[in-house]
Amino acid sequence: MAAEGPRHAVITADDHGALLAMATWFLTCTLVLCTATRLIVRFTTRHVPGIDDALVVVAAALSIGSAIAISLAVNNGLGRRLYLLGAFSLSQIQKEIYAATILYILAVGMSKISMSWFLARLAGEAVHKVAVVILSSVVVAWTIAVTFGFAFQCKLPRPWDVHGGKCISIMAFWIGAAIIDIATDIVMIALPIHIVWNLQLGFREKATVCFIFVIRLILIIVSILRLVYLPGLFTSDPTFDSIPYGIATQCHSTLSVIIACTPALKPFIDNVKSGMLDMSLAPHATG
Repeated sequence: MAAEGPRHAVITADDHGALLAMATWFLTCTLVLCTATRLIVRFTTRHVPGIDDALVVVAAALSIGSAIAISLAVNNGLGRRLYLLGAFSLSQIQKEIYAATILYILAVGMSKISMSWFLARLAGEAVHKVAVVILSSVVVAWTIAVTFGFAFQCKLPRPWDVHGGKCISIMAFWIGAAIIDIATDIVMIALPIHIVWNLQLGFREKATVCFIFVIRLILIIVSILRLVYLPGLFTSDPTFDSIPYGIATQCHSTLSVIIACTPALKPFIDNVKSGMLDMSLAPHATG
């Protein structure tokens, strides 16, 4: 039977949709605050907002769009037992998940591109600049490939119909995408640490800046959790069993943007203003 009328945020034995909705909007509100904080810090510390700031704003908008699409899916029955849904509701849920996932991929990709752009400003030595160019190229290629791969995962004219259409091996697709995603996150942790650790600084100052980049380990953990919960999409009751995967996906989307905002936090900016990164940032300041 198709659901009628608006749903209430109630968690029952047959409906876990409210869990996904609450997690999604809590993370989205945090994302908005972090993005606003980044922009405020940029303006109030006399650092002219750069392309990386603009890319973060775009990534935040994409992540918010993904949250809206997931909320619509929850309102249409995502989180309920499959036997409680009608054919129309199931079709609508699949379309909204399809839209939310494309926006999720783009949000993660844009946040990574923003981080790559920031690292380009941070890099001072030629070897670091080459590493950033390679990293950026991989991130852009990953974003394009995963977006188009997912967009055409099932035979047209119903590319969203993963339960009734003829589709690629979705499990293998997401495992491959996650491996590259995790690899780029590892590089985004190791590369800036290598840049900072070679500067003539005190251990405390180095640790303060490196911690900003080590936070990215959270994204690796969330990516692994997405893979752990991925089989929930392919059970006999996918609208109910996929809620943990949906929560992990929304965490990945929003946290990617939130963590991309961390280089604009006050401890990092204070260290830059005190001159601790003059060796790498000074050549870029006049530009």
